[in-house]
Amino acid sequence: MGILYWQMNDVWPGASWSGIDSSWRWKPMQYVVKRQFDDFVVQSYETNGRLEVFVVSDMPLPTTALIKVSIYQLSGSVCPSSSNNASSSNNASSSNNASS
Repeated sequence: MGILYWQMNDVWPGASWSGIDSSWRWKPMQYVVKRQFDDFVVQSYETNGRLEVFVVSDMPLPTTALIKVSIYQLSGSVCPSSSNNASSSNNASSSNNASS
């Protein structure tokens, strides 16, 4: 599995979707892309009131982590938090469900 990264840099100054400008300075998007290519990444999405959390590890050894999820409402109140231990074997991904 992989990612196709299109238009990494600009060849002249101007607005574009590239991650690096024509002077080789990083645009904000490039920092997000760098983080997404880290060796250990936590991703999440919500479907039908359930939060799905994925742990992706490109590390050479098995990895464990404690994942704590807190949901904040726009009013400032905090929903009850949930935490779960996650583990991933080397070069693999795993998922855990948490109620939202």
